[in-house]
Amino acid sequence: MPDPPRLLVGLKARASVDLQVPQILPEVTWNYLERTESGDRSRAEAMLIGSLTREMGSFDPAHAPLLRFVQTIYTGVDPTTFDRFGPSVQVAGNVGGFAPFVSEHAVTLALAAARNLRGAGKMVESGRLRPAPDHRLMWGRTAVILGYGEIGRSIATRLRPFGMRIVGLTALVGWLRGATRCTPRTASRRRSRRGTSCSRPAR
Repeated sequence: MPDPPRLLVGLKARASVDLQVPQILPEVTWNYLERTESGDRSRAEAMLIGSLTREMGSFDPAHAPLLRFVQTIYTGVDPTTFDRFGPSVQVAGNVGGFAPFVSEHAVTLALAAARNLRGAGKMVESGRLRPAPDHRLMWGRTAVILGYGEIGRSIATRLRPFGMRIVGLTALVGWLRGATRCTPRTASRRRSRRGTSCSRPAR
């Protein structure tokens, strides 16, 4: 009978996890959370999950008294209810882990929208090339980024060479790296939460 897992993986079973976890942690016994009986969870010291609100489901950390560390593979932990964990449990988010991929995708979509690639594609499908569809220039325009964390700043870094003015909005209050001015947002602004507006002029 295998030893109870020291690591609980709160992800859907997949071949990549089956391959990589034993390679990275060869001496650590592990199993998927959904495949582990409640009694066997009592020896778990760590968890690897995607989302604290999605993958954990009805799991009660009280059933894992040795639990000391929870690592999420996704970036956001804002909606997490940390009260469900004891004071001895540390929770780590994967801050910025997906920033290069998401920011490149965001810039791709911005360029596609500015150049009206969808409209151009429909013209080509219909056998027409002229007149060219209307498109917009990104140079000199303002990009408003809702959420100025690692991903937001990564998007700003990629948009700035286009000569765009960057305005980042965040729920955090105070100065943020990469912004030249941060203005506190007030609750009187429509549909806004208390936070900070950060802007950086194009260079």
